[in-house]
Amino acid sequence: MLLLAQPWRGGFKQESAMRRGLVCLLLVLCFASQGQSLLCEICQDFCSCIKPEVVTCPAHNRCYETHDRHGRIVKKGCTKNCLYESNKCKQCSWDYCNRTPNPEIRYQKEDPCSPDNENKTNVVDKKTSRHVGLSLILGYILWML
Repeated sequence: MLLLAQPWRGGFKQESAMRRGLVCLLLVLCFASQGQSLLCEICQDFCSCIKPEVVTCPAHNRCYETHDRHGRIVKKGCTKNCLYESNKCKQCSWDYCNRTPNPEIRYQKEDPCSPDNENKTNVVDKKTSRHVGLSLILGYILWML
């Protein structure tokens, strides 16, 4: 109160400098605590990766995603080192960097993860294997002639 009553002695200058210092310190602390954690999508298998969850990763972790042999994403999450997850692993270090844009668009004809398809055999695989079998038989017959 004494400083406010005597502005000619530099009281206003001291008070505003302290306020600026406190505001700067508060901003630095806010940004420093947020800079350590990433927001990443997580999922554990092909079907859960269609609609993954978002989590805040622990400090010093990165986002990652692993792919199967067809290039489909089969796992996402947080890790310190991508090599611990898989050799087909990609990692990144910014918020939502492992997000897949519109993953549901890939399944326009039939959803392989729907409960209706859980106990069915894949019809495409049966047809493909039948064609391969017939091709082998015809090839053998032609070879014998």
